[in-house]
Amino acid sequence: MAITAVDKIKLNKYLREHAVDDIYYLDMCDALGKRGKISDIEFLEYFTDSAVQELNKDSKISIKQLTKIILTIDAFLTWIHEANKEISDETLNKIRNLEYFYDEYLERTKTEPDLEFKESCLKTVLTTINELYPSEEKSESMTKYINQINTLNSQIKDLRKQLDEITKLYELSQESLEQKTSKVASLTTSLTSSQNESKGKDKEIDRLNEVIRELSDKITAFETETKNLQQEKCDLLPYKEQFSGLQDEIKELKGIIEKEATKKKDELKKEKKQEKISELIYEKLLFESANLNQIVGFIKDSGIVTSSSEVSSILKRIKSKINLEQTSFSMCPSYQIVSPTLAENQTFSLNVPYGSKYYDIMLVSDFHIEQIDSKVLNGFDILNDYCVKNGIHLILNLGDFYQGYPGMPLEYKNAVESYKLVEKSITSIPQVEGIYHAILGGNHDKSIVKYGFDPIGMLAEEREDIINLGYMHSKVAINCGSHNLGHFDIHHPDTFDFPINLSSSGIDIDEMNNYLTSIYQKQNRNRDDSYIDIFGHTHKNQFNYPASYCYIPSFFEGKTKKGACHLRIYFDEDTDIKYMVFMPLTSTTKLVKTNEIIYQKTLKK
Repeated sequence: MAITAVDKIKLNKYLREHAVDDIYYLDMCDALGKRGKISDIEFLEYFTDSAVQELNKDSKISIKQLTKIILTIDAFLTWIHEANKEISDETLNKIRNLEYFYDEYLERTKTEPDLEFKESCLKTVLTTINELYPSEEKSESMTKYINQINTLNSQIKDLRKQLDEITKLYELSQESLEQKTSKVASLTTSLTSSQNESKGKDKEIDRLNEVIRELSDKITAFETETKNLQQEKCDLLPYKEQFSGLQDEIKELKGIIEKEATKKKDELKKEKKQEKISELIYEKLLFESANLNQIVGFIKDSGIVTSSSEVSSILKRIKSKINLEQTSFSMCPSYQIVSPTLAENQTFSLNVPYGSKYYDIMLVSDFHIEQIDSKVLNGFDILNDYCVKNGIHLILNLGDFYQGYPGMPLEYKNAVESYKLVEKSITSIPQVEGIYHAILGGNHDKSIVKYGFDPIGMLAEEREDIINLGYMHSKVAINCGSHNLGHFDIHHPDTFDFPINLSSSGIDIDEMNNYLTSIYQKQNRNRDDSYIDIFGHTHKNQFNYPASYCYIPSFFEGKTKKGACHLRIYFDEDTDIKYMVFMPLTSTTKLVKTNEIIYQKTLKK
């Protein structure tokens, strides 16, 4: 099979992306996708022609790329010789003349030689060909052919030298001719200037006379204008008093503007002060309970003058955002930030249009967002683009949307950063009309709750396209009107009740079945009534058909490969789930389907 133009592009790309010591024959065949279909002779002839084409260029060449090509030629010479295969005389002669081609390139382009390239790379391949294919073994006609080539090359060098000398002589003659032409032009200009000088003096006298006449007319006009201005001055005297009144009005308006500016400045100063008081209250109540007087004292100790009424007003605003509860009551109530109550084992109802033969859902998990940067925003764009192109309207996120701080003690810095991250998510995460993102909270999201707010709940309250599925487990019920077509369950286990080694290559089936059995028992349900169990948390991409569960990998940082899964659910004449098709997707610059898994639940007897 001949090497095609596309193959050549792939080979050049492979050489550019790999170092000299990292070039392997099998990898090169895999890059073409044609292992065993291209012979060693075809590879050798291609790389030989590539080297000759590079050396015949008139522009600068890449020594690094050329080194890779020539050392690849050297390797193929050895392999072909060991396989007792014939190499054409034309190819062998091209290789023997590589050093000559390089010398000719240097002379042609006036380039300094690369001694390391010449002594190591070129000498290596010439030594190999002379040892394996000595030139004296060739026929007399071939020797005569080589001598003719060398003679012609020598003649070409001589002709080029002669051409350089003729070019230099031509340039010198051109410079002499230009100098003489310049002198003649200069003399001609001087003569013309002398002839015009006398004529110019007569014209100058005429021009001065004309100027004198124009000045006389202007003096007359100026005198008339002066009289008119004096008259206008008399006419404008009544307006002087009116102008003075306008100046007083302007002064008064400036005073009003200055007062408004001062008022605005005071308001901004007050807002900044209240914002600082809010931060201090949050910091105080995050670690301990305190009554109003203790909070006021803590703020004053921080260098801010405040009052009980001001702190009480700010406390009311904090309650609207953070879960703030009364912990005790003596002379006045004490407050402390506590974790809000989280919903678990929720049911999410998905209504499909009547007459639908199937419904598409995007399954993602474990974003672990730490900051809203270009990587995260680009990831959402990739996800949304795939959904738009494939008609997907629902994204099911299986938990750990945020990185959080699992296992870490309370820290005010982490509390503030978490709150700011959720606020930025509300305004920055891309939103596409018609696409909804339903999020199940995971153990990392749950670790943020100790700071007094539910990150997933807060995000869903502010964004119409975000749906809060609660935490850890959720039942997804698929309905068509009032008829239930079936349901499946999604999970993101807490580390404490999921004692399974996630770092291993696989998860024991018995352990997983025992875990799922315990979960369904807590919900007073039978596991068989769920079509399939789908997991986040594991960062893996695995499907267990007999045990009826699968893992969805991390979208940003998988333990195997990052990606997602396109789920298509087929229905049996709007009466029940017929079967499901899971299409795993890998994530690079876009989501790409790698496989299709057809799953149909088998009921246990």
